[in-house]
Amino acid sequence: MDFSFIKNTVGKYPKEEGASPLSRELQSIVSKLGPEVFDNKDLVIGEIEKTELDEKTKSQFALVLKCSNIADYVRNSKSDMSVVDLDNAIHNVAESTGLTHDAALTVTVDVLYAFGLRFEVEFSPVLADGKIEKRLHAAMPSSAAEREIKDAHVLYDLYKKSVDDAAEGNADEETVKKSAEEAINAINNLCSCGISEGFYLLGLCHYYGDCGTAVDKEASLTFMSCASDMGNAKAASFLGNLYYCEDNPRLRDYTAAHYYFTRPGALAMGKTEQNALKDISMQRAANRLTLLFSVILAVMTAVFAVYFRSGIFSGSSRLGVGIPVVILSILTVAAEVVYNRRKPFNNIRPFMFVQLFLWAVYAFLLVLA
Repeated sequence: MDFSFIKNTVGKYPKEEGASPLSRELQSIVSKLGPEVFDNKDLVIGEIEKTELDEKTKSQFALVLKCSNIADYVRNSKSDMSVVDLDNAIHNVAESTGLTHDAALTVTVDVLYAFGLRFEVEFSPVLADGKIEKRLHAAMPSSAAEREIKDAHVLYDLYKKSVDDAAEGNADEETVKKSAEEAINAINNLCSCGISEGFYLLGLCHYYGDCGTAVDKEASLTFMSCASDMGNAKAASFLGNLYYCEDNPRLRDYTAAHYYFTRPGALAMGKTEQNALKDISMQRAANRLTLLFSVILAVMTAVFAVYFRSGIFSGSSRLGVGIPVVILSILTVAAEVVYNRRKPFNNIRPFMFVQLFLWAVYAFLLVLA
């Protein structure tokens, strides 16, 4: 599906040339007959039928107006309509008419823009049935989103305070449960509307087991990554520190940490992030030195295998023992190069330890010879 029309229409409804034909016609009808015209569905549909719009648009609009309660949203909505109200309107149109989500969104946007409501259309991640889906949806103005983000943070802080109060005996379990429900509902509402701060807060909940959620590090990483990809600097900083400070060396990932620390705004979080990035960057220089030593050891092993002529390595014995060691050494260097190309900031010293072990074994056998 071509979403290029979004760039031409966002911020231009309803009076500039970027407005869709249906939106312009509806605006004309509202200007001529007043907002109360939507109280008479047949009149609005009749006015649209007189226009030169294509038959598909006319049919979809008639279906939406007859089967859904979009007229109620128009009558009751204000310019500060919440993201949840907007999402509910689109969902109602899709459910009641059988139209696809994108078609329902398009018609709903046209109707609401004609009444002067201001929001944008975007193709980005949203939370649907507990899963992240990338789809076309409507987003409210930043002022409205900021208000709901602030409310979600307040409820999250109240939940954490209720937990502390309960630990001190100043709050009961029912109070904690109620505050958890209010907080998680506000956070889920943000996610369902594609707001990055919602995914960040949901990631925190799953990481710490807050607001009634289970501790699920995998789910936390998923939500945090989604928030970071949407431009949330706090999520990027959280992930950077998570990969950088991981206790398990097998899970510690400096390359991933470098990726998130270099996301826009992440380093502005504080000195901790800046110092971590400096440390990670130094690892790349250390890796180059490690790779150089590994190559030198591989070359030394090959040279000794070729030129050593005495003892147990004379004749076929030399080939039987020396060649496998040289092949293993070369394969180690090859694996080291491939790994370093994929993860240039991760520590590659274990590869050099393998090379040192091979060289030690070979040198020991040479001494025995």
